[in-house]
Amino acid sequence: QRYQEQRQITEMLLKRDPQSGAWQSVMRPGHTGFLRDYYQAKIESYAIYHLALQKPIIVTGSVQLPLPQVAPLLTKLRTIVNERGYASLARRKLQDERWVVFVPGLYTVSVVVFSLEPSPVQLQRIEDMQRDFERANSQALV
Repeated sequence: QRYQEQRQITEMLLKRDPQSGAWQSVMRPGHTGFLRDYYQAKIESYAIYHLALQKPIIVTGSVQLPLPQVAPLLTKLRTIVNERGYASLARRKLQDERWVVFVPGLYTVSVVVFSLEPSPVQLQRIEDMQRDFERANSQALV
């Protein structure tokens, strides 16, 4: 609606006086940036579990998934990684409208709870962080 209003006002101003720069004040950047920030998925918790040991390495944040809820997925991911050498990112919407993302590596899996459905860019960042974590800690994880 905001963009539609901006367009209508801009067209009206240009029609009235095409040489005027008044339309530029209507199209100021940043007026709707707060909407993007408001509706962007935010990380509510982040955990890294060791796949072989099925134990948490790091757990932070306000919304925690209980280990009994995570353990069956850790078992399944460990089996997939052992068979294929890798497993793909998995995500699921929770009952309370939050989203959980599982990003497996060779030794660990990151479990991230988002306030909303994460964007592809956010998913890529989590995958990158997972790879960086394993690369930086590979000797300790083995």
